[in-house]
Amino acid sequence: MKAGHRNAGEERRGRKRVYDQEVGEALTRVWAIFGLMCRKYLAVLLRTHLPQREFLAELGLSSEVREKLQQISSATIDRLLRDERKRSKLKGMSHTRK
Repeated sequence: MKAGHRNAGEERRGRKRVYDQEVGEALTRVWAIFGLMCRKYLAVLLRTHLPQREFLAELGLSSEVREKLQQISSATIDRLLRDERKRSKLKGMSHTRK
């Protein structure tokens, strides 16, 4: 068996997941609201503006999900949005050009 592969029924080894599917779905919605911005800007925005945004309360995010979104790193954002970015074909999209 190759390293990194596991059989059905085997438990994951290593660290437990912090960001579950609920956080991923919330992140995808927030990412769309903020114009599909890059992960680094989104990470900063989540830390600085998420507590102040009233319209995010309308999304029905639990306090646990909001707290996790405020702590998420740009690398984790990239991992969680990977499939959505592929579907949207956003590679190379820049916010610095007209």
